[in-house]
Amino acid sequence: MNKKFAINTYNYNSIISPILFLILGIIFLTNPLRIVKISLLVFCLVVFLLGLLKNLLYYKKPDDKKDVVYGTLYMTISVILAIVIYFAFDEVVVTLFRLGFAVFFAYTGILRFIAAFKMKNKIKLLYVISSLLIILCAVVLAILSDIKLGAIGIFIILYAVIELVGYILNKYLSESGNVQEASVVKEKEEIVPAK
Repeated sequence: MNKKFAINTYNYNSIISPILFLILGIIFLTNPLRIVKISLLVFCLVVFLLGLLKNLLYYKKPDDKKDVVYGTLYMTISVILAIVIYFAFDEVVVTLFRLGFAVFFAYTGILRFIAAFKMKNKIKLLYVISSLLIILCAVVLAILSDIKLGAIGIFIILYAVIELVGYILNKYLSESGNVQEASVVKEKEEIVPAK
């Protein structure tokens, strides 16, 4: 039995993601160090609370001692990270953010490039161009080692603009009748167990 399903990287949720990235890019551009420091400290707080929760779960099931070990480990790591972030915040964190966004952009661009070859007509060209632009942003972001945190915000804004333009063009091409189908349709075989 064959079942059809659609994959579309520019769907109704696609308008939310670029807007959030645009806001994040503007925040990075205007006040990068403070925002990054606060977000990392919030992350440390979440890890600390997770460790605290694991320690509290130990009292619910005292037989399982690994909850206490993991909980204490989470709490210790989060406190150490918070101290390092608060007192020794420097190029290491900037490098981690730069490389993290570069990997994310490369991953997104490669997936879009692969999806482009399954598209039809003008949508294919849109996907190829947007994927190459996103991959170019990733490569430039990965290569530039002396980049400031505010400049990472520019790359995030570029990514958001590419995604917004792609979303708008995809909607335009889909509604104008130039493309019969904006999404990829694949055949998937459904395995039915023998009786």
